[in-house]
Amino acid sequence: MLSKSFKFAVNLRYGDNVGFHFNPRFDEDRIIVLNNKIDDEWQSDERKQVKFPFEYGENFTIMILCGEKKLKVFVNQKYLLDFKHRVELYKISDINVTGAITVHSVMFGMMGKYPESGRLILSPSITTALEIPFPNIKFHEVTFIGKPQDGKPGFAINFFGKDNNEIAFHLNLQMEEKQIVRNSLLDNQWGNEDRSLEMNFPFTPNAPFMVMVKVDKKGFTVMLNGFHLFHFAHRFKPLRKIRSVDFRGDVDMNKIIFN
Repeated sequence: MLSKSFKFAVNLRYGDNVGFHFNPRFDEDRIIVLNNKIDDEWQSDERKQVKFPFEYGENFTIMILCGEKKLKVFVNQKYLLDFKHRVELYKISDINVTGAITVHSVMFGMMGKYPESGRLILSPSITTALEIPFPNIKFHEVTFIGKPQDGKPGFAINFFGKDNNEIAFHLNLQMEEKQIVRNSLLDNQWGNEDRSLEMNFPFTPNAPFMVMVKVDKKGFTVMLNGFHLFHFAHRFKPLRKIRSVDFRGDVDMNKIIFN
């Protein structure tokens, strides 16, 4: 809700930088200014002369949809404007709201398209190994849809060989340490961990996620909400011997889709 003020702003930030600045201004003929800031320098303004949807003392809802090429802004469920990306979306780590405005709530949703076909498993059981419904997992993908539990250490996803003592790909989301650990378990021995990440930790407790694991002849490619996270090269072969997946830990898993 707006108090009596000339302006307010919503900023999608990464560190001290701003990837998207949304700034309605009552004192400048009710325009909306869009911009971004890099190394303490504002870039070129985009000034939108649109039907101004805000009024003093009135409640409103702003929804920002993050697409592949642009952000789309809706106010009170009506499309308002869009803004072409100037920074990579994976860099965005937090939201900042400034001005004489009362914020009642902030909600995070999930981007990315659901697979349109495949075998769907609803409300899968934790630690129950699910058989891969293909003779060979190569050139297939497995999608995990759920949300991390609040205040808990984290959860893991595993791709098993015929013998469940062998893990071709272990994906361990450590919520407290804010790490994503990748590894494999072969001949009862863990290999070298990979913790590298070219972004801030992208998971949030109670925020929905869609993790898609694509398997090709070189390795596992992991996507989060439609955006690339990392690649993990195969350590286990032949790939046809990867026969099941499971998940375990502190996560509410809603769906698993084999495609």
